[in-house]
Amino acid sequence: MQPGTKLPDFSLENQYGERVTSQDLSTGRSIIVFYPWAFSRVCGGELAELQQHLPEFRDADVRLVAISVDHKFALRTYAEQEGFGFELLADFWPHGQVAELFDAFDAERGVARRVT
Repeated sequence: MQPGTKLPDFSLENQYGERVTSQDLSTGRSIIVFYPWAFSRVCGGELAELQQHLPEFRDADVRLVAISVDHKFALRTYAEQEGFGFELLADFWPHGQVAELFDAFDAERGVARRVT
């Protein structure tokens, strides 16, 4: 998906159980990051790097969200443990449906691929 492309319709819950829709993300500039698993070392490193640059995103008025197939309760614990100040969205059920919309789902492994 190229920058400026209209987002496919979707609705997911963040780590606090709040609904986030594609329309919410379309009202301004957004970066959507898909990653395979919460609590994994590689994903944690990737998201920690994004966290370090979060002030730059905010200064540029860019909303950052990260999406995985983990449950919202796991994502809340993960965000709190790692100190992430951006939303983690749960593409838990139907499993990986939003990742599929973005051609970011690895059906063989049952997880999102690393796609931004």
